[in-house]
Amino acid sequence: MDALNTPQSYAALAGGLAVYLVIRNWLSRRGSDMPRVREAPDGHWLWGHELQAFESPNSQFFLKNSENLGSAYRIKGAWHFQDLNEQNWWKSAILRPIVARIAGRSVVWAEGKEHTRQRQALLPFFTAEQVRSMEEDIKSCSDRIMVKLKDHIAALPPSSHPPVIDILPWTSRVTLDVIGVVGFGYDFQCGDSPAAQIISQTWSAQSMLMTQFPAFVGMKLLQAVPLLSKIPVEALKAQERMRDMIKDLARNVYWEQKGSRAGEEKQGRDLLSRLMRMKDAHGMDLEELLEQMCAFFIAGRETTGTALAFSLLELGRHPDIQSRLRQELLDFGREPTYADIQAAKLPYLDAVCKEILRVYPAVVQVERVALCDDVLPLRFPITTNDGERINAIRVKKDQIVSINAFAINRNKAIWGPDADVYRPERWLDPETLPPSSKLPSGIYGLTSFGLGTRLCLGYRLALLEWKIILCDFVKNFEFTETTEKLETRWSTVLQPYVVGKTEAGPQVPLHVKPL
Repeated sequence: MDALNTPQSYAALAGGLAVYLVIRNWLSRRGSDMPRVREAPDGHWLWGHELQAFESPNSQFFLKNSENLGSAYRIKGAWHFQDLNEQNWWKSAILRPIVARIAGRSVVWAEGKEHTRQRQALLPFFTAEQVRSMEEDIKSCSDRIMVKLKDHIAALPPSSHPPVIDILPWTSRVTLDVIGVVGFGYDFQCGDSPAAQIISQTWSAQSMLMTQFPAFVGMKLLQAVPLLSKIPVEALKAQERMRDMIKDLARNVYWEQKGSRAGEEKQGRDLLSRLMRMKDAHGMDLEELLEQMCAFFIAGRETTGTALAFSLLELGRHPDIQSRLRQELLDFGREPTYADIQAAKLPYLDAVCKEILRVYPAVVQVERVALCDDVLPLRFPITTNDGERINAIRVKKDQIVSINAFAINRNKAIWGPDADVYRPERWLDPETLPPSSKLPSGIYGLTSFGLGTRLCLGYRLALLEWKIILCDFVKNFEFTETTEKLETRWSTVLQPYVVGKTEAGPQVPLHVKPL
């Protein structure tokens, strides 16, 4: 035994380990095109390229590398995890626990057969007919927030200029109200109820946390050691608070709607009431029902709220676009209905919203992991390190792949040299749009609502809600940009920040004048 406890023995052991790691790495790459795919420049020795991507405002890291390297390229993962920018299968092992903590073990979290079962159970609740029945509730919520915002402005000290209002809390308030009514049959009172205040504060704190360097390091630690996700540290518990709060709310409403006597249920038209009446037929127990409601709340509230805020920001930046949209709404002569919106009877409104979806996708980045060795077909061929043009990439099992919607939706090879410019007019003439062969298969040829079996279940509701509320904002107020410069960062969804004031949290300051 003493013969093994020598410097020579340790050196031999270290050398053997090094040889083993080299051989294992070589074997893992056999049959893979990863080493041939061009790599983004300037990777850090410890953080790879992931810290650059995390800290880059407006997804500039991905936009720059997509433009220079093509539609697929290799980046170094932190602590030498391998990563690639293209498309693949299931959520990675690090992402699924995060989704479970935020949105529960819902359809957003599920994969494979479990995802198919949950999706099939929920599809009947998001048909065109069901969404049409929500129109009246959405309009009622919108009308209330318009009155409340006017009252708020009227109570401000008189000024020769329209006041500066952070419009983001107002768009979040109205979408919270909508989710409360159509989801739970619950009134959040224009964001003034105690529950609404707690939800708003919790979400803001979580959004800020997710954009800070410690959050990045924590994510990388969890990626390296997934078991750490089971340790009850404060940052992880914070992700669960919103989920538990929404589940408690749904649980309370559930028992209220069950009635004081057995078998006496109220026939509400909100999603929770409908799920309650049909949950047994779909093999859904109470816990799953509550987690589906949590996912509906998380996915539906902030995504539509930020889309509204980005819409008003761009209208404030482009008075000509705002005036044209307002005139279209006035010329229409009545409140648009679900049928009007579906039939695109307000074409400029449609174009304004499509362009926001393109320029500001709510879910910026998605990770997937290869379940087995496979081949990724490429819509656009890439050039390898050795100069060969290839239109497919062989990947090995467990390869992590990252999809950046920001870079895809602003790809100049598809959308032209003004791909970074907000220009709704591009949608008015189908002949000037990119051919479908160049576009993803998602809604409007964008990745903003997901693709395939991951297409957002509630996209019809999101579009109806967004357009009804946007119409009311434009008809009731005039918006003008301030001197503040804004940039976007991605936490749970794409968020707007004032440059140099990120510590104040997401915000969209605008001059707002009642009409």
